[in-house]
Amino acid sequence: MLLANKYFSRAKKGKKPLVIADTERQGSQQRISINFRETEQTHLILGVTGYSLFHPLKCAFELLGIILGGNGSSRLFTTVRGENGLAYDIRTHNHLFTNRGELATYAGVNHSNVEKTIRAITKEYKKTAAGEITAEELECAKEYVLGRMSRFLEGSSSLAIFFGLKKLFSEPNQTPEEEMEAMKRVSLKDLQLVAQDIFKKEKFRLVVLGPHKGARQLEKLLIS
Repeated sequence: MLLANKYFSRAKKGKKPLVIADTERQGSQQRISINFRETEQTHLILGVTGYSLFHPLKCAFELLGIILGGNGSSRLFTTVRGENGLAYDIRTHNHLFTNRGELATYAGVNHSNVEKTIRAITKEYKKTAAGEITAEELECAKEYVLGRMSRFLEGSSSLAIFFGLKKLFSEPNQTPEEEMEAMKRVSLKDLQLVAQDIFKKEKFRLVVLGPHKGARQLEKLLIS
């Protein structure tokens, strides 16, 4: 941080960019976007608006994404791909920005499995909102994230990226160890608070790419 201040303190300050609130962005979005393509399989993304880099529950938000579809032992990978064979590929990602965030699940599926896959994803979203998350799932997600962070921060260049991004985005000056401790403190109650907040059917947004037309039937799946 001292070196960053030394070399960049003379940089001229620009105008503060316009920040659009989450609620404004959410309200302006259409629920479903279908992009017609003659593809071999259908690609879909089902997601919701989430939390920003500065939200007090951002760690719980990140862990929720891991539990749902962040690795090969996640809920959606196990149920949608492993048990039911609905998807060739399925994974959930969290993206945290300065003014908002998002949690989205991608799936590559056979054309005939689109509706079944959407139902399966929304079912898991709703189950987490109902509090159906176990202590074992939470601990496994923490181990996964902490292990990934430890590996990433082994090199000096990775540490430079870590501190540089915090300075760039004006995040609190946490050390890697403090950030890991914050992740360890996440509770099941925190996860449920996040899930109840973001997984409301009016917040669901769906994008489909494949040989499909008409969004009415798919929209029914989101609001049912």
